Amino acid sequence: MQEEATLARVDEVERRLVEWADWKRRQTRDGRQPGLSGTPEIGLSASVLLMERIVTSMLALLRATLVEVYVESGAMAVHAEKLGCPETTVARRLGRAHLFIADHLTEAAQRDREEQLRIDAGSSPRAIEAGPSDQRSASRALPAAANLETMRRTAAEVALDTTDAGWSLL
Repeated sequence: MQEEATLARVDEVERRLVEWADWKRRQTRDGRQPGLSGTPEIGLSASVLLMERIVTSMLALLRATLVEVYVESGAMAVHAEKLGCPETTVARRLGRAHLFIADHLTEAAQRDREEQLRIDAGSSPRAIEAGPSDQRSASRALPAAANLETMRRTAAEVALDTTDAGWSLL
């Protein structure tokens, strides 16, 4: 069972890397600077955006290896020559990069689950700020917004009560 989960994790990392590399090649082919330029690209998926953030946060050697192997074309021997190291070193770097990515994807999934739990509980900033156009979150936002209003009222009452004593909390 654990072996199947590990294989699924490897497949997921590989799928995301291929998707990221396709985007990276399009960036280069279209004459744009590879990477995030600050302006959103139409059709840029959240998955690719996450992968770009993960890849740019890793060590330069691992990042260069990923770009060389996934974005550039050629055999492993050609990649190794361009990177100036043996093929076994390229393979080790790829393994380290895959682990780095898998760990970050796991952390991102955990953050998403925690955020969803906060949304479901009505305590997320997203739930509090939800407007009428966000029908899914709007019903969950009402209790949180009511609690926020109660906290504001309580803070104002405390400030009024304490000004009589000559000091204020606000």
